[in-house]
Amino acid sequence: MLILQMKRKWFDMVCSGAKKEVYRDVTPYWDARIRRYGYAGLNFWVRIKSGCQKDAPYADLIVEKTVGFGRPEWGAPADRKVYILQIIDILEVK
Repeated sequence: MLILQMKRKWFDMVCSGAKKEVYRDVTPYWDARIRRYGYAGLNFWVRIKSGCQKDAPYADLIVEKTVGFGRPEWGAPADRKVYILQIIDILEVK
């Protein structure tokens, strides 16, 4: 399972359904982590967490990976391509 940390603002937007994508930079670090789970054309499971604490709120999502320019109003940089993890389904929020 891929676990992604994010700021509370973005976490709340994802959980409410207002934000439909999660972004990560296209770097060797994220290449290795995302390729391990995100095969082309296949959906996969990720957990997003708001904070690093053991009891931090989290949500389990089904996402699909693409690469491109995301939406700056949802936190994507405007000047470079990123991994776009498009949210297909929210399985659980705790």
